Amino acid sequence: MRYIEIKLLEEIETGRDMLGNPIKELHEICRAYSARISGISATETALDGRDVTESCPELLTDVPLHLLRKAAGIRIHAQDFRITSIYEKIRGDFSLVQLERWHNQHENHHCT
Repeated sequence: MRYIEIKLLEEIETGRDMLGNPIKELHEICRAYSARISGISATETALDGRDVTESCPELLTDVPLHLLRKAAGIRIHAQDFRITSIYEKIRGDFSLVQLERWHNQHENHHCT
């Protein structure tokens, strides 16, 4: 079984724009965790009513649930993904995390 390294991301408000909207930046929670791409098939994904694309991966991970719920996203190989849903304890202590690619990539990666 091949694992990949992931980092959890949190959104931190860094200020407000001229209209009063919050300006947020993504910051890494510095500890790296392990995950693997899910073995869930394209057919099962389609039955769930979602499009099957490479930009929406699913991961199996043993990251503690309280950290997954706190995180806004996950960084995999310098690409950021928003967490769209978490299914608890799918296989043993592993949770299934559904992701969606974040289109507004930031070059400055900060650890908190």
